[in-house]
Amino acid sequence: MERTRDVHNIALGNAVRQLRKEARLTQQALADRAEIPAEELRQIEIGGIDADWGAVRRLAYALDVDLPDVFRLTEELLDD
Repeated sequence: MERTRDVHNIALGNAVRQLRKEARLTQQALADRAEIPAEELRQIEIGGIDADWGAVRRLAYALDVDLPDVFRLTEELLDD
């Protein structure tokens, strides 16, 4: 179970990083827009923590993408 969670955390982090780069935002700029600590965003992007729904929702909003799109990209990255 732990391994599965790690793989999902990494895929979510990669999705957030990809969307952030497509938006041409630094980690600090995205963290500021999403109103989360920059260290929390760094940990999310490397898959180091279980991101809570609130943080993922705020990140999606700050990236101007729909929440389902974040999860869709995460699933695509899991399949790679």
